[in-house]
Amino acid sequence: MNKSIKILVGYHKPSILIKNDIFIPIHIGRNINISEHKDNKMNNDDYEWLLNNTIGDNTGENISIKNREYCELTGIYWAWKNYDKLDNPDYIGFVHNSRLLNISTKSLDSITDFNNDINNLIGFSRNNLEDILSKNDIIIPNIEKVHPIGLDNYLMTNYDFYKWEHNQLSLDTVISTLKYKYPDYVSDCDSYLKSYESFFHNIFIMKREIFFKYCDWLFDILFSADINNNLYINMEARFIAERLLNIFILHYIRVNLDVSIAYGNICYLFEKVEKFDNTKVKLGNKDLSLVNKNINRENKIYIVYSTDNNYIQHCCVSIASLLMNNYSSFCHFIILDGGISNSNKKKLLELKQINDFDIDFYDMTKIDFSSFKLNREYISIATYYRLIIVDLLPEYIDKILYLDCDTIIEADVSRLYNIDMEDKLAVAVEDEDGVNNSKRLGLDFNIKYFNAGVIVFNIKELRKLNFKEICFEVYNNNKDIILLQDQDILNIALHNKTKFVELNWNLNSTIFLGNNLKGFHNPFVEKKYSAEAEKYAKYNPYIIHYTYLVKPWDIDSNHPLKDEYFRYLYFTPFRNFKIKYWFMKNIFLYKKTRRSIFIKFFIIRLTIKIKDNIS
Repeated sequence: MNKSIKILVGYHKPSILIKNDIFIPIHIGRNINISEHKDNKMNNDDYEWLLNNTIGDNTGENISIKNREYCELTGIYWAWKNYDKLDNPDYIGFVHNSRLLNISTKSLDSITDFNNDINNLIGFSRNNLEDILSKNDIIIPNIEKVHPIGLDNYLMTNYDFYKWEHNQLSLDTVISTLKYKYPDYVSDCDSYLKSYESFFHNIFIMKREIFFKYCDWLFDILFSADINNNLYINMEARFIAERLLNIFILHYIRVNLDVSIAYGNICYLFEKVEKFDNTKVKLGNKDLSLVNKNINRENKIYIVYSTDNNYIQHCCVSIASLLMNNYSSFCHFIILDGGISNSNKKKLLELKQINDFDIDFYDMTKIDFSSFKLNREYISIATYYRLIIVDLLPEYIDKILYLDCDTIIEADVSRLYNIDMEDKLAVAVEDEDGVNNSKRLGLDFNIKYFNAGVIVFNIKELRKLNFKEICFEVYNNNKDIILLQDQDILNIALHNKTKFVELNWNLNSTIFLGNNLKGFHNPFVEKKYSAEAEKYAKYNPYIIHYTYLVKPWDIDSNHPLKDEYFRYLYFTPFRNFKIKYWFMKNIFLYKKTRRSIFIKFFIIRLTIKIKDNIS
């Protein structure tokens, strides 16, 4: 074949360097980072790494300054307008520093390094790549079924899916522009939007003439739709371009019957996570005899949980862990009751064997939240209850600590509860993907985005503001871009009004596992906190928060501190769950290892017997 091939690799921060005679690293949004560096808003080492290892998207004709809206498209635009600087290749492609294509016959969906061997392993040896391109005009990612994250069985059309996760107005405007300027694309556009399948990520390799045609078409539509309109915020142009690339490919296939397309799997690049040593973690109290039974009832703190029967066991475990590590304050629990049976309420009261407390149940079952959307399978409508908590509480309560049920408390929470709130309305911890979530919501880039699983609310001040109405107004005005339920709503409502505390008070799963999370693979996760702060928090946890699908009670959980859940489970009326869990895990391991029929029979018999005893 003997053709020239150049594939740009988009970078916006230091990462694994993907570079050889085919892969060319490009710094997307360099003009923005230059400005941030001058204002001391960008780490100098990160800035120097990008300057030394990548080309910039800010030379020649470029749109580098639009990177906040266009993301990797600023790199694609640069390649289109500055093709000669890449020595006029016959094929041009684009991938990400965190997502490559695997075009080999080998199954490989993630790597933690890049070298010649890995390059060949994912099919990018020159011989293999030239062989594929000699038979195909275009290479794109495999087609996927379209569904929201965590709702694998809930298929949606491409149009409905975009509405679910992004701004419908932006898509509608672009589609209207496309149909007006390119009427021969209308049938392809409608066919795609009604389809339940798509490919994503703006990843491709194309013949030069196809690439030029695509960019002419793509940027004409995007720029025309955005004239004097400020249409694209929060990377909207990037997400719309993913859909436009699908439409372009569909059209190209329809009008060029001899076109041939190859497909590849997405191969994620995960930076190596430092090995975590469980033996060095400073954990909470393990001895019931050490619990302080003589706490002054006048020194009271108010703690709120929201649950129903489905999560009552986990709520009990979280409360047990809190009581075991509470040395200075009398606890008054407020349970936002989404449907808890009387028998389960009695089980909550049995936790008084650990230490005395007060408890109130607020019936939430008659409050209608059906108009609020859910984007995650593991999140229930109960997550929205905290939006109206201010209106439910009696006047004498000035402050509360809200805790998610999937938390384990390893320190005295009165330290967090009694923190000086200054003039703020809440106290919280930065979210693991705070930077991207701020961008998505159009929030001030310099203000942190928090995780809503652990929050101290200044009820006294929020009551003055009619906080429920504020939250509902935020939802109604932003429902098209709200993705993370009430967490997004609270971040918008409390933006610049929240005091941030150290990570120890809300240790999420990505801190321990990076992107090695069940049901969550997002190499674009970007946070403001440092690696040093993250490492210190891992070994000194105050509150462990089992975020995403990494729940310790799941038999395939890989959370390194999942045993903490079972340690505190022992102090609850649900302690027998550990026996059930052990047998179910053995069955799970059997299915994975395919051990003998005798072992299968043995486990099933014992499991049935234990189940009968427990019930």
